[in-house]
Amino acid sequence: MKLTADQITEIKAFISKRGFTYPDVQLEIIDHVASRVEELMSNDHTLTLHQAISITHGEFGIMGFSVFEDSMISSLQKRFFKLFISIFSSYFHWKYLPAIAASVYLIDRFYVAINNPGYFVAGVFMALLITLVATGITYEVKYKKYNKMLTMRMGNSYVVICAVIYNLWNITLNQFKLYQKLSVSTAGLIFGVLIVLIILLFLVVDKLRKITISNCIELDEKYNLLSSL
Repeated sequence: MKLTADQITEIKAFISKRGFTYPDVQLEIIDHVASRVEELMSNDHTLTLHQAISITHGEFGIMGFSVFEDSMISSLQKRFFKLFISIFSSYFHWKYLPAIAASVYLIDRFYVAINNPGYFVAGVFMALLITLVATGITYEVKYKKYNKMLTMRMGNSYVVICAVIYNLWNITLNQFKLYQKLSVSTAGLIFGVLIVLIILLFLVVDKLRKITISNCIELDEKYNLLSSL
């Protein structure tokens, strides 16, 4: 049987009282519980909604939904990581390799032309900072109500990888003056590879955010949870 809007509202109210931390985890739990309640009430037409909810809740044991929440968080993190690896790997398909190689070469030539590691690192840092700020403002304005989502926070954690890679280059090649032991072209190639890698990571994180937001919008349209937050 199909649950009515009022029945969905009751399920939402029941689950909302359990104090879940992340809206997307709560949406996933609502989706799971609603599906199970539908199944129970379809198999036994004598069951009331409250009885079906109680049975569903009892199936999680004495810890109730808290166990499911931990499981969902772990599941989302694993799914997010697998999706991250899948999207990142897709950018190394043969059809993208010429563009990647060309980008590395152009950065190398630009580095050689400037031939000043300090200025070059400062310029790249400013470009990355402007990109981060612009992206952050865009997401804050456009997807403000999704900022509390676990998936959004996990996406932000991958941005840290970009900063780590940049700082790794900055420390090894600039602060430790490692570039002095390398030819200008070699240092430029290394820098080009790292910059392209950072750009790819930004693209992957952006795509991940859009996918996860799309999934949550789909659930939100079904259960109308985030609209009330």
